[in-house]
Amino acid sequence: MKVFDIALKDMSRSFRSWSALVFMFGVPLLLTGMFYLMFGGLAKSNQGFSVPVTKVIVANMDEGGAGFKTAMSNLPADSQADSLGDMIVTVLQQKDFADLMQVSLADSAEAARAAVDGQQAGVAIIIPTDFSARFSDLSGVATLELYQDPTLTIGPAIVQSILKQFMDGISAARIAVEVVTEQSSSSDPALIGQVMQQYMASAPSGDQTTATLQLLPPSTVKQPVSQLATILASIMGGMTVFYAFYTGTATAQSILREDEEGTLPRLFTAPV
Repeated sequence: MKVFDIALKDMSRSFRSWSALVFMFGVPLLLTGMFYLMFGGLAKSNQGFSVPVTKVIVANMDEGGAGFKTAMSNLPADSQADSLGDMIVTVLQQKDFADLMQVSLADSAEAARAAVDGQQAGVAIIIPTDFSARFSDLSGVATLELYQDPTLTIGPAIVQSILKQFMDGISAARIAVEVVTEQSSSSDPALIGQVMQQYMASAPSGDQTTATLQLLPPSTVKQPVSQLATILASIMGGMTVFYAFYTGTATAQSILREDEEGTLPRLFTAPV
């Protein structure tokens, strides 16, 4: 069993070596600390991800229209507005969006664009004067302009998503009106108002001017796991195991070296 005695002797000598101890324990700790600093380990772990508030300026020049006002007269009082542009401004100014965007008003389209060009706002929404009139016309096409800072990505995408969701809901009501007018061959404004009222009452989300964004909590609450801690744990464990095997391999080479130098038979015949 002298082979085990020799192996135990070599292992004891390796663990008495400062260089071996540094490679087994010091280097993994040092490299893990370097990765911790390089990947933002000094930042607070409870900060989380936050979306910056986007400054939105709206140039609402919509003058409404007779057809739009007639259709809105049959809706509930809390849903009525002088123009479709006013409804858009009301949606953007909801308290639910206060953490995402800060909405202000401009007197003209030129002033809204100038605010974006001067970096006083990130996004400008320009609503033309005939927006409600063209939207109320079943054969018309209503468009609005979204003018944004080209250096921003998240804020303009959020604003565009909110506008798209709101306009999709209003457009669905318009499609319902088109179907009824084609089937009844009547374009009576009172009939159009009744169709819109029934659609708004039967829509899954209720009033399209509210509840544009619904925040649903997850079904199960899980403790947040730091991605940095997961990476560092893998690096630390991997390097520790690697250097431990490296030290064992270096120790095993001593037997081969002594065999090549001719001292191994002396170890087997003499006391260790």
